[in-house]
Amino acid sequence: MAFVQSDGYEAKIPAIKVKLVSTHGAGDEFIGALAAELARGATLERAVNSGNEAAARLVSSPEA
Repeated sequence: MAFVQSDGYEAKIPAIKVKLVSTHGAGDEFIGALAAELARGATLERAVNSGNEAAARLVSSPEA
């Protein structure tokens, strides 16, 4: 779960459940996606969701 807090706004963003393969690079993927969304003008909550989604894709096994 991620906790977002900014200017009095708070949100809890649940983790995405995946079949884990490897955690290598998950943090970098999360921060990169988050930063890209913020640079595009997204809200912090949307950017965190995007980071969660990107990291989940990176660490999980591809669907068969």
